Amino acid sequence: MEKLRRLAAVSKNCFLLACTYYTVCHNVADIWLLEENSMQPTLLDGQIVLSVCAGSPFCPIDKLKLGDIVIARSPSNPKNRICKRVVGLPGDLLGYRNNSFRRDYVPEGKVWLEGDNSAVSRDSRTYGPVPLGLVEGKIVWRIWPFSFDQQFLEHKSD
Repeated sequence: MEKLRRLAAVSKNCFLLACTYYTVCHNVADIWLLEENSMQPTLLDGQIVLSVCAGSPFCPIDKLKLGDIVIARSPSNPKNRICKRVVGLPGDLLGYRNNSFRRDYVPEGKVWLEGDNSAVSRDSRTYGPVPLGLVEGKIVWRIWPFSFDQQFLEHKSD
């Protein structure tokens, strides 16, 4: 009987821990292992970063700024996540694209995302503006390798 009580207590604690973990990761902050080279030299493949969840009080989706680095679901394959820099907000002029003289604007409800390493980055230049609903979080800190000098993660102005 004692073993059954102990098993019930451990099961309850595991369930509560899993619920807490899920709530924190989907509503406050999450940890990501980067698996792409599109953000070099700012962020490298294999680095671990902390992101604040989009829509949380710490990162309202309407408060994204140019230069913020975000985690978003890939528009071409929603099972994958991408790490890119915000280079265009709703209403921003994109300039001349596709070797034409047509000037495009970022539509409402969408953002323009690009990787820092344009030679290998598959980004908005490939699949166009990304819906704000696909943005999952804003990267605020590089956890590994650790460095105290990380101002570039907060905001990069051109």
